[in-house]
Amino acid sequence: MKLLSRLGIAPHRVLVIVSVMLATVAGLGFRILNTDPVFESQVKLQMTAPQEENVSIFSQRSSINARDELTIARNNFMEVLDSAVVWSRTIKKLDLRGADANYDIDITALRDADFIYITVQARTAELAEQIANTHTTTAIEYYGEVRAKPSSAVKDFLAKELESAGEERRASELAFTQFKIDNGVANLESELSNMQVLVNQLQLERDTGTAAEYTNPQLKGLLGIIDNLRIEREKAFGRGEVAVVERYDQSIQRYTTQLAELQSSANAPSGIDEVIVRRQEELQRLAQLEPKYNELQENVKRSRQEYDLLEDKYGEAVLKENTVKAASFIQIVEPAIAPTAPVPTKLRVLLILAVAGSLGLGVMWVFLLEYIANRKAPVPLVPSQKPVNAAE
Repeated sequence: MKLLSRLGIAPHRVLVIVSVMLATVAGLGFRILNTDPVFESQVKLQMTAPQEENVSIFSQRSSINARDELTIARNNFMEVLDSAVVWSRTIKKLDLRGADANYDIDITALRDADFIYITVQARTAELAEQIANTHTTTAIEYYGEVRAKPSSAVKDFLAKELESAGEERRASELAFTQFKIDNGVANLESELSNMQVLVNQLQLERDTGTAAEYTNPQLKGLLGIIDNLRIEREKAFGRGEVAVVERYDQSIQRYTTQLAELQSSANAPSGIDEVIVRRQEELQRLAQLEPKYNELQENVKRSRQEYDLLEDKYGEAVLKENTVKAASFIQIVEPAIAPTAPVPTKLRVLLILAVAGSLGLGVMWVFLLEYIANRKAPVPLVPSQKPVNAAE
């Protein structure tokens, strides 16, 4: 009572303080008794250094070490864990409705470790387990999709470039093939070499005057060439390469004609000069084809190299996209399990806080009442006088 008097509170106001405190405690108790139990389930993740998500079309140098990459990846993943997309997909997968869709989630990452803890609270133990596991796997899937976007963009770009390079390669090959068909050549380098050898041998045999000696080796050489061409033709025919078969037929026909000419002139030395002249003319014709032939051959080689390079990079982009989408550097170490009991309420702490808070509120309320009462008290119009002493 002395303390209340010193604080300027009338003793009869104590009932107000007690009433406020009892009402607060009673309201808290009623709320606790009527609150549904909450179940909690937790998933433990481990993160390692992530894979590089970019496809290196050109050589690059990275200035970020593995620890920095891990830190960035962890921060990004934690943002994804709490993203609206992950929440929406989780709710859709589990078909959550009403209050179940408003589940609580807590994300904790240890500073000096590679572990992340995802804690979910729900109204039932099974629901807490399902939400925790589904939310985590959905976040990993979505994070893989986000990280794979650079690889996907490069893959789409390479697909277009690969299609264009394929068309260019086919056009260059077609032009080269058509040139060979029009001029009756299969392999210009080989045919030039063979024709030059033939002319040299004919000239040598003519100069020595021994036509019979040059005929037999030359006939054998031409027969060997024709046999080789026929073998290659059969291989091309087995592969279904019609254009190649036609070129081999032309070459076989040409060498067969040469063979017949040599055979007809074997016993007629006077015909050697005519054969030499025809072979020299053929050699000149082939030599004139060489610049265009080399140009077309180089175009085919260049277009094939470009196509092969783009094909390799496209395959790398597809593989990297699939690898990054898997997000294998994030592993669930401990999946969520259904809790056996609800989360205990901190009843003692709540009661202490309620009593302390209601006590302070009651005191403030009493002070307000005293202040109002003092303002309403009547003020005397004539000041009171001190009584006169009879002795005076």
